[in-house]
Amino acid sequence: DGSVIYGSNKERLQKVRTFTDGKLKISEDGLLQQDEDGIPISGDIRNSWAGISTLQALFIKEHNAVCDTLKKEYPDLNDEELYRYARLVTSAVIAKIHTIDWTVELLKTDMLLAGMRANWYGLLGKKFKDTFGHVGGSSLGGLVGLRKPVNHGVPYSLTEEFTSVYRLHQLLPDSIHLRNINVAPGPNKSPPLLEEVPMPDLIGHKGEKTLSQIGFTRQFVSMGHQACGALELWNYPSWLRDLVAQDVDGKDRPDH
Repeated sequence: DGSVIYGSNKERLQKVRTFTDGKLKISEDGLLQQDEDGIPISGDIRNSWAGISTLQALFIKEHNAVCDTLKKEYPDLNDEELYRYARLVTSAVIAKIHTIDWTVELLKTDMLLAGMRANWYGLLGKKFKDTFGHVGGSSLGGLVGLRKPVNHGVPYSLTEEFTSVYRLHQLLPDSIHLRNINVAPGPNKSPPLLEEVPMPDLIGHKGEKTLSQIGFTRQFVSMGHQACGALELWNYPSWLRDLVAQDVDGKDRPDH
């Protein structure tokens, strides 16, 4: 639902917006902007790591790019209108990636693929929807494109139960294999390995400092060329045993 970028309350939303042309805050180096305490400015930064920060920065850039396009096509839109339309588009992009791209690759079964595509396109299928638009209710036409969306008065949102049960820590690696993006890829089309960075160096405030040294592009390319952990029981990475959770404001707890 985009809350990891926009936040889940008015206070957090005030922090992430620039209030100019509908855009969100982003630093000049393409990473998350930080406040005076060195805490990243984004929707949800608690117990985060460099990979999440990079994805947050990516979709902030997407939001701002949508704002630029909307402003060019509809110059009369004000800041609030640009923000709301761009948030709607960006949230839809995130939802689509999650539904018919990421999930079907993670749980690669024919049954899940059929279910996810029916969820998005409806039982009539993608070709029918692309040709005739949304027809019928959510079963025939899918959940996307309903004339009257069922959001219980809370736009852009998913139920709390969904985010509460999604725990995929098994996918996290023990280290990130940094790639050298300044040279040509090798025979396997992967940039050569530069170094391995242990995950504890990429978590929390320490992770933000490490990420600023790595850079947005190198971090993204490196993650794209590294497989995630297997999604199976008892496959939690060892470093999670020593992880000390931050407080609700994303700050390190002083008693640890």
